[in-house]
Amino acid sequence: YKRIKSSNGDVEKRPYIKTTLLMDGIAKKIELTLTDRGPMDYTMLIGRKALGRRWVVNPSISFLTKSNDKERKIKK
Repeated sequence: YKRIKSSNGDVEKRPYIKTTLLMDGIAKKIELTLTDRGPMDYTMLIGRKALGRRWVVNPSISFLTKSNDKERKIKK
């Protein structure tokens, strides 16, 4: 478990996993904390540590990378 400060300022313990993030053809080992995001708009958030110095977020532009539907299968 890891201690995480949520967006409302509360500190909670969450389980976490180590996995590989694959974004725009680049793989990076990261840690993900797990929580129920069912009622929220986004099922996953990628934090600053996971992005590192390799990626920059520009909030005025979205969906810059191309998806590969053969490799990506999302089940809902």
